[in-house]
Amino acid sequence: MRIIFFLIMAASLLCSPSLAVDTSNWINVTSNAGFTFQMPSYWANDPMGQTTEVIRTDKSDAVLLISYEPFNVTGTDIAEKDLKQHIENEMANVKVNKVDTIEIENHNITASGNTLTGTIITAREEFLDDHVRRWICEFTDENAVTKYKNTLLTIINSTKFN
Repeated sequence: MRIIFFLIMAASLLCSPSLAVDTSNWINVTSNAGFTFQMPSYWANDPMGQTTEVIRTDKSDAVLLISYEPFNVTGTDIAEKDLKQHIENEMANVKVNKVDTIEIENHNITASGNTLTGTIITAREEFLDDHVRRWICEFTDENAVTKYKNTLLTIINSTKFN
């Protein structure tokens, strides 16, 4: 049952259109990492190095990390086993002890899992133009997923890479 929940969450968070998110008071943000995005004006965003931006809710019960980094091969040159190993390493970096779901489509990869403390993590990576575009969503619990998934999806969909 837990795997089905993660599959549904990952698919709805990263693939489905967002509904009922009021973006009328959102702000446009330009990152030093070479991308732009929109976010609610009362949320916080923090640069994290030269390639990453972190966006968090006012209560920090949902966090979105966006990064845009050079990658030495294009997506079409990466074998699926290498994509799987790469995302497993990325999930380990954010303390996911076991990846519950991994989906690979058109050399893009989505994964989800939990940390030992129960934090829910969903990650998506796209390999394009010798760069990896990465979105990592972190939720404190299932209530945060329900409350923020459409807003985070809207932010993800608003991301434009230069």
